[in-house]
Amino acid sequence: MAFTKKIENQEKIAEIAKEEGYKPIVLCSINNQEKEMTKTQLEVRDYLLKTGNIPEPYNLLIINGSMQEGWNLHDRKVEFAILDTMNETEKVQALGRIRKDIDFLLLKTDKEIENKERKIDTIILNKKYLNTPLLKEDKEKLSLELEIKNERGNIVKWNTVKKVLVNSGYKVEDSIRRYNGIRKSVSIITNNSLN
Repeated sequence: MAFTKKIENQEKIAEIAKEEGYKPIVLCSINNQEKEMTKTQLEVRDYLLKTGNIPEPYNLLIINGSMQEGWNLHDRKVEFAILDTMNETEKVQALGRIRKDIDFLLLKTDKEIENKERKIDTIILNKKYLNTPLLKEDKEKLSLELEIKNERGNIVKWNTVKKVLVNSGYKVEDSIRRYNGIRKSVSIITNNSLN
């Protein structure tokens, strides 16, 4: 779960989360006339308020001050909390929604942290990954094999790997295909330099 005051910051957190392979859902005020929630967001909000769980396919809930009180989050999927505020009352209110132990807590601080640029060398991809539909499991395997790490030392997820591949001269096309009657998302990587 993540908490921040502004809708713009909610959207920034959601974008970062997507890059890291999460499926975030942003919930804000039902009374906000400038940024109205979509039908999907309203359905997720209703489900959350009734059950205390985040519905599939989402795995990261991003809230603002409008969702600080009056509900409880029991979902076992919740492993961490991000609190983008230095206000103690807001921290207590946001954390008070989570009714389970969490593995870690990320808090905003006013201390400056040195920003270190990370450089990723060009990737030379194994031919077995070229010109073939890659399912979710294949993309996870490729991500592990490439061992590209973020600034925290964690291996990055597929969305970040995809950007690195494109920057390394590969083309990545996403599509939906049927496997045993089930629609699945696939990615096909081609080498632009060979075309």
